[in-house]
Amino acid sequence: MNRTLRAFLSAWGRRGPLWAPRMAGRIMRLRKAGMPRGLLVEPTTRCSGGCPGCVPPAPRDLTAEVLERWLSCAPVPPATFAFAGKHSDPLCAPDLPALAEAASRMSMLVSVSTIGLGLNARHLRMPVDRWIVSMPGATGRSYSAVRGGDSLPEVLDAVRRLAASRSFQVEVVLTLWRPSEGDVEAFRDMARAEGWRQAGAVQGLYDPSGFDVGRPGMLATGIPGALYRVERGTVSRRAPAGPCPASGYLFLDAGGALRPCLFGDSGPCWRDASRQSWLEAASFERTKAGRPLPECEWCP
Repeated sequence: MNRTLRAFLSAWGRRGPLWAPRMAGRIMRLRKAGMPRGLLVEPTTRCSGGCPGCVPPAPRDLTAEVLERWLSCAPVPPATFAFAGKHSDPLCAPDLPALAEAASRMSMLVSVSTIGLGLNARHLRMPVDRWIVSMPGATGRSYSAVRGGDSLPEVLDAVRRLAASRSFQVEVVLTLWRPSEGDVEAFRDMARAEGWRQAGAVQGLYDPSGFDVGRPGMLATGIPGALYRVERGTVSRRAPAGPCPASGYLFLDAGGALRPCLFGDSGPCWRDASRQSWLEAASFERTKAGRPLPECEWCP
């Protein structure tokens, strides 16, 4: 069962029998209006990871007022909301609880993707359906090689606190980088020991901006099915690109700009919240399906 279907079934079980027909109705309205199903929101550019070599962008924080301004003029409100960091982590956003409240009022499914550092009591009270906690290694050694310090115990404690609330669907993801290429079995052992029902491994993505941990030397190139190859510091895809991973949603960055794609910084964006901005951004679904944007050269 894929991750999206698991999230839908989990939300249906928590929100009651009327949730499914309401979600179906929202999706039909979005299709009729020519709008993508989801909105990915970057609530801040701040990060608590502290990875060696990472040069984060200037601090910016999205406010609930800006998010609500965009939502108030949407032709149809998005059905799903996902709070995630681009070079950052949502738990560092000072306005995250208010942002989650705004998203919950307007959408049918709200999720937060995080590295799991800095979880507090306010976060546990947010109206969130799904938490996705990503760790870059399943051992103290590999984790430290990516993060520069072993904060893995804090991440495990955050997952336990989220799971103990029984108010959320909790998914734990091992993101494979070069130091953690051999951690899959250790991660499976950890998942069994912790009793995680939903856990899996994904590959870290290349970041040509150089801000993120996804620089060439950190990519997991030595595993079966590796996404990338690195030759003389140059990154290329190992296989032809598949379906666009940004298909089906738009991206609202921490500066309040709406974009059709979160990968890269050279694509089009709209800074004035309006119905027309939504429609113009949504029109790039066909462009994304054809993959002609500059970011498509390295996006898997």
